[in-house]
Amino acid sequence: MHNQYFRTEADIYNDFDISPPLLQTLNEIIKFSESLFLKAIYNDDIVGSVKDSNVHDTVFIKRLIVYP
Repeated sequence: MHNQYFRTEADIYNDFDISPPLLQTLNEIIKFSESLFLKAIYNDDIVGSVKDSNVHDTVFIKRLIVYP
């Protein structure tokens, strides 16, 4: 899902360097375990996701994807 959504964006601009998720290494993906993920479901399909991190009492949205 992750690559599918970001590939759509990269295709629109014909620039695959703007989508770091398409270029991530396995070690970078493993770091995701330090984050919280939330998903949006519609008719049993995942149609969106958000990744966040917490610093003290503040939540930062790191990545937001929605079904294209």
